[in-house]
Amino acid sequence: MKPKLCLPPPGIANGEHSRPLSDTFAVGALVHYRCKHGFSLIGNKSVRCTAHGVWSHPLPRCEVLHCSKPADIAHGSLSGLAKAFFTPGTAVSYICEPGFSLIGTASIYCTQSGAWSRPPPVCQGVNFFPFPFLPFLLSVSKLSLMDGLWITHEPDHSLLGKCLSICDWAAHREGQSSGKPD
Repeated sequence: MKPKLCLPPPGIANGEHSRPLSDTFAVGALVHYRCKHGFSLIGNKSVRCTAHGVWSHPLPRCEVLHCSKPADIAHGSLSGLAKAFFTPGTAVSYICEPGFSLIGTASIYCTQSGAWSRPPPVCQGVNFFPFPFLPFLLSVSKLSLMDGLWITHEPDHSLLGKCLSICDWAAHREGQSSGKPD
């Protein structure tokens, strides 16, 4: 009785196997598959010629490498397009809500291995305190980020200029605002 042989192993899309093509393969022959650059092997990487003269199944497949959706961050969001997955080389950027500062790298990109280049950044609340010592202030209290600050000063002093969102305390230090009158 003639031993069973397998025909050449099947090809897979976007991949190749390790054995040269020949007309037949002996029982027990092992073939390893690998994917082309930019693709990931899904399933068993090897198949074997069985005693029945057929290759073991299932065959692996090669799928496009991609990164999953980047992590959401508290008090921030992704700028740009919303996608279900991202191909290698695709970059995304994070932005923070008003009143929060970005800590870390704002832009990350999908690598060839299907992972993000860096962990996502963090949006940290802006700390308005402590203020520089200003002797004419009696109190400074924070109502909320949206309401701004409530400033109480001594009766013979006044805050000159506009105080937008966050007062520019550097202006006080640079002498652009009045302190005690002469």
